[in-house]
Amino acid sequence: MKIVFLHGLAASKNFFKEIEKSFSEVGAETLSFDLLGFGENKDKGKDFTLKEHLAHISAEILKKFPQGEISLVGHSMGGILALSWAKENKNRISKVVLLNTPLFKNKEEAEKIILKSKIGWGYYLISLPNFSRKACNILCRDNFMRFFKFLKPPYIPDVVFSDYRLHTFKSLHDTFENIILHTSGIYTLSLVSVPVL
Repeated sequence: MKIVFLHGLAASKNFFKEIEKSFSEVGAETLSFDLLGFGENKDKGKDFTLKEHLAHISAEILKKFPQGEISLVGHSMGGILALSWAKENKNRISKVVLLNTPLFKNKEEAEKIILKSKIGWGYYLISLPNFSRKACNILCRDNFMRFFKFLKPPYIPDVVFSDYRLHTFKSLHDTFENIILHTSGIYTLSLVSVPVL
């Protein structure tokens, strides 16, 4: 079994570190990598469009799994990317697993639901864009995130919390806009012909 993991916004490949370890113990081959603009790829990427992200995902998958079917596991925004990649690469996918993936009909619905939540980067990027830019620059550049570890949800591994600072405001903002707000997850889901959990 070949499994590829795609992390969410502002996270990193380390989100799946423990899960990958468990799967490899039972003989599965796994792959996780940092998406463009995040983690070790903080300084990679140009416009952070869906096309750019999918090209990066394809290149990473081809390196480790040049042929054969794979299962895709996407967390949050990584789920939108998993669905989009599956739609474009139907012959390579055996199944898709979505974890906490935001599936909206359109940008208007996405903004409405995100603003109602009043939490997370998405809320601040929409409602307080100038504050978001300043907060991102300060928290990331000077690693002030370490002072807010007590706010970290328990399901986020400590190593991922440390990686939250490994992005730029451009990668955060543009990826949020291009993937979460402008890629209709519900529409994409309807075009995926493999089992989706």
